[in-house]
Amino acid sequence: MDLGISRLMHKLFYVEPKERVKLFFLTLIYFLIITTYTVAKEFKDVVFVSIVGKSYVPTAKIIAWIALIPAIFVYSKLVDKLRRYQLLCFYSLMFGVFGLLFAVLLGNASIGLPNTNASASRLFGWLFYFFVEGYSPFLVSVFWAFANSVNSPDSAKKTYGLMTSGSKLGGALSAGLGW
Repeated sequence: MDLGISRLMHKLFYVEPKERVKLFFLTLIYFLIITTYTVAKEFKDVVFVSIVGKSYVPTAKIIAWIALIPAIFVYSKLVDKLRRYQLLCFYSLMFGVFGLLFAVLLGNASIGLPNTNASASRLFGWLFYFFVEGYSPFLVSVFWAFANSVNSPDSAKKTYGLMTSGSKLGGALSAGLGW
């Protein structure tokens, strides 16, 4: 019985030694992407409601879809001009810089959360909402495009489950720490 479980574990989780480093870094990247997305996603509605107002959430959802259309066209142009790793670096850097900028501005007394006067004219709340809405379709999809470009189908079968498990751990960890 113990031999059968050992064989099953080896078959499910064995990764070639040369693939382990790649698996480690891809899992780490995906872990960080999902960790930050989990935190941002939880803040999105709270920040928007505090800054803009609860009644504007349905409007924001509709406008977000419309606002993302030009971003999709920009993404399409970038896909044609950049390699996948450059695209991943570009979007990671862009979302990292804007994420830090938003984090700093959230504490600003006039445009951030300390200002308790909710108003539809407060542009910062709208921009933050659209920023978080764009995170998943762009950064997560770019990550998977990159992962697909550096893994063979056989390697993908063996490692994508482990990479996804690492991302789930990141999501659970960030949600737990946030709680």
